[in-house]
Amino acid sequence: MKRNALKIAVALLLSSTLFFGCKKEEASVAGGCGTASASIVNELPVYQAAVTKYSTDPSVANCNAVLTSLKKIISQVKDCPQLTTTYEAFLKNYTCGK
Repeated sequence: MKRNALKIAVALLLSSTLFFGCKKEEASVAGGCGTASASIVNELPVYQAAVTKYSTDPSVANCNAVLTSLKKIISQVKDCPQLTTTYEAFLKNYTCGK
């Protein structure tokens, strides 16, 4: 359980860092990461809430909520390889009982 909490904390930290980091690069990245990071503004709080809930109750339903949120984020950042790779790596951390 502590290991999952650590993974979740790292995931939240990285997602926040990547979000704000890409936003600063918006002017220098033509249409890619700046646009992608702006598109996930509404989904990041949903993802963070799902991860927090899963960390306190690691049920299959809560894990699936994290997966759903991550898949939405991945679909919105497809034009930014750096973010896509990062969120796909997060996705691999959740097996949801499989």
